[in-house]
Amino acid sequence: MYCNYVDRHCLSLQSEDMKSMKKKQIVGFLLTAVMCLAGCGNAVIETDTLSLSKDGTATYTIISDFSEDYYDLEELKVMAQDEVTAYGSGVQISEAVVEEGILNFQYVFDSLSHYAGFMETACYQSTVEQAIKAGYKSDTHLASAKDGNTILMNDEKIQRHQLFVWNEAVTVRCSGNVLYYSGNLRLNGKTDVVPKEGSSGPYYVVYK
Repeated sequence: MYCNYVDRHCLSLQSEDMKSMKKKQIVGFLLTAVMCLAGCGNAVIETDTLSLSKDGTATYTIISDFSEDYYDLEELKVMAQDEVTAYGSGVQISEAVVEEGILNFQYVFDSLSHYAGFMETACYQSTVEQAIKAGYKSDTHLASAKDGNTILMNDEKIQRHQLFVWNEAVTVRCSGNVLYYSGNLRLNGKTDVVPKEGSSGPYYVVYK
């Protein structure tokens, strides 16, 4: 019998009291970052990543070392499916595979609101202009992906571009090239932004 020690920053599988597991243990079980390949020609994903799609859907990729003999993929899948079923519609498991001791586990969400609900977090997506009207601070500082120069969020030239704001310390892969991002993030390639070590949200990224 297995159970998880609930810790969203490490993986620990224990052999006691499985009935005491809480909602989101499957996430805590998987959050040790290792390398895996993403599909569709994207760059290598090196940490847990929320990938945004132009159609409004989102994919959450969780990767972890899964090399211990007592790790059980089928049991893990059952646990994850139980959480999905309990949540209801709007989320499904798209992949759960182990290759050479590395687990690649993916949830697909019909919308970002389902991502926020299932993960018990908060996020916001709109144009920059709409975000300011919704109450987001117009004087938020954003660094340019091109040259590192800083602008304010109310800068006229970015008002019609897409903005994503989130709180979870997870890498975000945008559906277009990153243009600007907040100081608690670092740029990784053209489409990814990664929370800086020890940082906290909210995180801001503006993209095409």
